[in-house]
Amino acid sequence: MLWGGALGTISLSLTATSASFTHDVSSMADFRVAPEEPSASLVVTDNTENTVTTHDWTAEEVWSDVNVDTITADYPPGTSFDAVTDSEVTVEFRQADGEFDEIKLDKADYTGSSATLNITDNNAELLGDARIEIVDIENPGTGTYTPSLTFTDVEGTSVTVDAEMGISSDAADFEFLSYSIPNEVVVGNSLTVDYKIENVNTELGNKYVVLNIDGTEVDEKLEELGDGETATGTLTYDSTSIDDTPNVTAEINIENDDSSRSKTVAIGGEFGLDLSTYKKKQDAIHTWATGFLDSYDGEVGQITVEYTSDGGGGGGNGNKGFDLSGLTSGDVTVQIERSGEDTPTEINVVNTAASESSATFDLDPNQATDIDGDVIVEIDSIKNPKESDYIGTITLDGDDSYTETVGFTITN
Repeated sequence: MLWGGALGTISLSLTATSASFTHDVSSMADFRVAPEEPSASLVVTDNTENTVTTHDWTAEEVWSDVNVDTITADYPPGTSFDAVTDSEVTVEFRQADGEFDEIKLDKADYTGSSATLNITDNNAELLGDARIEIVDIENPGTGTYTPSLTFTDVEGTSVTVDAEMGISSDAADFEFLSYSIPNEVVVGNSLTVDYKIENVNTELGNKYVVLNIDGTEVDEKLEELGDGETATGTLTYDSTSIDDTPNVTAEINIENDDSSRSKTVAIGGEFGLDLSTYKKKQDAIHTWATGFLDSYDGEVGQITVEYTSDGGGGGGNGNKGFDLSGLTSGDVTVQIERSGEDTPTEINVVNTAASESSATFDLDPNQATDIDGDVIVEIDSIKNPKESDYIGTITLDGDDSYTETVGFTITN
């Protein structure tokens, strides 16, 4: 017979380890086992109206200690099994070992909006959970429906479970009501975007709201909305890095829609270092950048960069490391976004003192150099040494002092 859950009264002499009783015993005074109702969920791979797609059912708390004989799938009018074949229906039951095994099926007639699956398996007892996959079933028209599955055992006992199914129309039109993109994010923290959208069309629909960072999709959320319905959500770029400095472009858009929203987000709190090439013995442009430095107060007078091998010093085994001794002020471009500015301003480098592994750049004392946004130091160019791991260090000195180190690798 079939039943949902395991409802029963047990005597005081029956223990929880009895072979005929496999469910946990409750602590209720009457020793009644709390039942769980049979239930089901349905995942539609593509829920666009009149589309041939795959439906995946999961049924839970449906139990049978004798073989299941048939499973009948009943759908609303407009659904079609006409393209479904015997090989495109898969039924799996959970076994005593906790694993799912495929159940053998006989041939069936797949036409119209319902179909009965005939089970020929001699080991088709149902221990709570079942999975049914139907490939090439055609969706009905747009709307919200409640298709069902009916399990019938060899003794003629039946139980029915159903699940909600939303079928959408391309006519649905989603628009942003509001959105929130942060101005800045500290390196290593998540960048989160909040939104509220509305379906301004009368048709039910579902569309993805997508977050792109510098043109690459990093998160998405599927929203299903009927006429005039709204939804709020959050999309996340999980962890920013020094590679994102000094800023990224965060864009949210609705799938198949022109209503995108974007913003430049400063990524800072520390410096990132990027080389135009990391190959050995190649001339590389070194770019130090940050979107902001909250930890520096006042104006900057000097900037120093230094490069050492990961073990310290110039490197061993004949590796002399980086040589900065030929740098001049003309090789260095410094840009600082200052208080009241929206973009960084180039600051003149009036003097450069360079040695083998380090160089100090003196900034024009007649220019304001307070930091209120981007700081970009570009050095053109430095010849890469042999392949190895290295450490770059940048130091800002003036009214305050700030130092950052970045590890990187020169490759063969």
